[in-house]
Amino acid sequence: MMTFWTQYQPTKVIFGAGETDNIGKHLSEAGYKQVLLIADPFMVQSGAAQRLVDHSDGIIVGVFDKVDPNPTVQNVDAAIKKIQEFKVDAVIGFGGGSVLDCSKAASAGYASQLTAEKLVTGSKITAAMPLICIPTTAGTGSEVTPVAIISWKEKDIKYPLSSPLLYAAIAIDDPRLVYSAPKRVIATPGVDVITHCLDALTSVKHTPISDRHALNGAKIAFDNLEKAVNDQDKKALDNMMLASLIAGLAFSQTGTTGSHACSYYLTSKYRVVHGEATAFTEDEWFRVNSKARPELNQMVQTIGFKDAEAVAVRLNEVKKNIGLRTTLEEINVPLSDLDTVAERTIQANNYINNIIQLNKEEIKQLLLKKSASSAAQS
Repeated sequence: MMTFWTQYQPTKVIFGAGETDNIGKHLSEAGYKQVLLIADPFMVQSGAAQRLVDHSDGIIVGVFDKVDPNPTVQNVDAAIKKIQEFKVDAVIGFGGGSVLDCSKAASAGYASQLTAEKLVTGSKITAAMPLICIPTTAGTGSEVTPVAIISWKEKDIKYPLSSPLLYAAIAIDDPRLVYSAPKRVIATPGVDVITHCLDALTSVKHTPISDRHALNGAKIAFDNLEKAVNDQDKKALDNMMLASLIAGLAFSQTGTTGSHACSYYLTSKYRVVHGEATAFTEDEWFRVNSKARPELNQMVQTIGFKDAEAVAVRLNEVKKNIGLRTTLEEINVPLSDLDTVAERTIQANNYINNIIQLNKEEIKQLLLKKSASSAAQS
C-alpha cells in the first residue's frame, strides 16, 4: 500500500520567451490596480526593470531595488515601508532568488504586521499580499515555492521562512531574461537546480510526484548546464529555465535538505555564493543519503546514471567544467572551523528534512572529504 502524501501548488505558471512584455495584460487579468516592483539592482541599471514598467499599462507605480545578494532583515523592512508608501495591492519580485525571497518576506511582513526580525525569529505569518514572481536567473525555482531565505548579518545566520502563504499568485518564467547573463550568473543558480532536485530526492517529505519532478529536473540540468554556461546557448538556457521551474515544483513539496542546511553558514560566514555553496557538499550528501534510501540507486538509472555514486561524480565534473570550486581550501574554510560549520548545519531549520540524520562528528567527517588532500586520494 502506498504511503499517504499530499500535494499543494497554488501558483499560476506562465512560461514563454518574451512573456514579460505582456505583464500589463497579466496584471490586469488578475485584477491588480497598483503594484510595487521589487527589482534586482542590476535589472534597474540595465533598463530591464524600466522595460517591465513600460509594459505594465501604468499598473506598476513604484520601484524598489535596495536588495543585497543575500537579502537582509534591513532590506525586508525597507521594502515593507515602500509597500506602505505606495499603497499597492500586489508586489512583483523581479530578479534572482534574493529578490524573490525579499519580495516574499516583505509581502508577508506587511500583511502580517511583522518586522523582518520578528519574521526570522519565529513570529507566525498570518497573511501575505498577492505576489507575482519573475525570476531573472535559471536556478532558484523560488517562483513556485513557499520558502524565503533571509540573512541576519549581525548574527551570521540565514533564516529559511516557510508558509503556504508565501506561494506566489503568479509566476512568469521568461527565458529571454537570461540570454545575456554573465557566465557566473548562469553557473551558480544553474548548479543550484541540481541540488534542489537531489535534495528533494533525499527529503523525508518526498512523494511520488516530487520524485518524478526531481528526476526530470536533474536530467534536464545535467544535460544542459555546461552548454548554457560555456556556450550561452539559447536552447540550453531555455531548458535550464524549465529545469529550474521543475526543480521548484519538486522541492516546494519536500523542502531542501543536507546540502542547503550546510550551505547557509558557508554563505553567511565565508561569502560563498548560494548556488555554489549548496552544490559544494551535495555530492557527499547524496552519497550518504543513498545509503539511507537505497532505491535512489535504481531511480537515477531512469535518467542515465549507473547509481548514486555516478551522480556524485558527475556533479563534481560539472562543477569543475563551469568554473566552480570543489575543495575547502578553494573556498577558504579552515579545517579548524569545521566543528562550527557542522554545528550550524544541524541548527538549520531544514536539516530535519534530511533522510539521514548525521551527528556533528559525522558531518565534520563528511566535510573533511572536501579537503584537497582527501579529493586527491579519491
